[in-house]
Parts: sequence; C-alpha cells; structure tokens
Amino acid sequence: MNHLESQETSKAYALIYFFCDNKATEATTCRGMLNALLYQLAIRDNEVLLYLFEESSKSRHAPTVAKLRKLLIDCIKLINYNKLYIIVDGLDEMEDEEMRKLLPYFHTLEATFIVRLFVASRDIPDIRKTFSSAKEIRAENRNAEDIMKYIQLKSQHTIETFDLAAEVELEMVTLLTNTLTERAKGTSLLSLGLRILTSINIRHVSLGPSGN
Repeated sequence: MNHLESQETSKAYALIYFFCDNKATEATTCRGMLNALLYQLAIRDNEVLLYLFEESSKSRHAPTVAKLRKLLIDCIKLINYNKLYIIVDGLDEMEDEEMRKLLPYFHTLEATFIVRLFVASRDIPDIRKTFSSAKEIRAENRNAEDIMKYIQLKSQHTIETFDLAAEVELEMVTLLTNTLTERAKGTSLLSLGLRILTSINIRHVSLGPSGN
C-alpha cells in the first residue's frame, strides 16, 4: 500500500482504502465506508471536490446510502487517473445487514473498468460467493513462515523507530509467536500479527518515561 501511495504523483493510479473495525461504529457501516472513500477522492481531485460540494448544496439533509453509492460511482468517473485501487480490510467485521448492502455494490464498482478492488476478510460464505471469480490469496498456516518473516521485519522497524529496550524486543517476539499459534484459527495471520504490533506500539509509546 505504501508503494502504491508513493506512485500517485504520476497520475497513473490512485489508492483509497477503508479499514473495518468492530470497535468503532462508523467503521462497520456501509455509510461509513462510502463517506471515507468519497473523502479520499475529494482531497485528491479538485473536480471531484467541486462536484461533491455542488451535490451537497442541493439538500440540507444527509445523503442516503443509495445516494452515496451513486456519488462514489460518479466521482470515480470524474477522477483523472488511469486506475483506482480500492482496499477494504476486515470486511467480515461488518454486521451482516451492512455487509449485505455492500457485497452487490462491489460488482458495480468493478464495472467502472478503472477500479481494482482488494478485499481482506476471513472466509465467510457470503463474501466467498460474491468474489468467487476473483483471484484469491490465502494467509493461513501453510504460509505462516513468510508472514512471520514480514512481521519480524515490521517489529524490527518498530523497535528502531521508538528505540525500544531489548526486553521489549523479546516481549514482542514472544507475544507474536504465542498469539499467532493460539489464535490463528479464523483470522488472517497477517492481519492478526499487524494488530498485535499496533497494540504493542501504542502501549509502549503511551507509557513513555516514568519521569523519576
């Protein structure tokens, strides 16, 4: 994702994304996803920003989900990029009703031809059926070695960035290994590992020096 973002200046493609999080209400709704994607398009393209401003001026009420769906398609057609990459991570964390609103819409997005969609999720029947013809990459125990190598690189970067002590490094590696072993079932190992890294970052950075 970082590589794709670094190439946006060429106007060859743009990248927008949405991370579903069941701990935040707006991060598990169809409306929340559509708003987030529209915002990211608006800050990249002045024509899109002007169009959304004009559309919002037509009504004092918040747009319906159906209206937001249409707006996103319209904005995709307006952007000055050859391709648009859309990443949706953790789709399985959405409530069933919200997910049902989104799944058919993904085909509408792909029909715009410039959209390249990447969805990360646990293996849920409705999601699998929707993307039955799409290419699939499975992050599971059979490729755990590659995932662990990636996580080790990320953890080393975290240690160097925040100048963490040696005992923290040991704790991080131990926690990753134990948790991936015990909780891998039903969850992407890569996603799980990154979430653990994030929690470690927050916990140790927020504690800071004791001040003594």
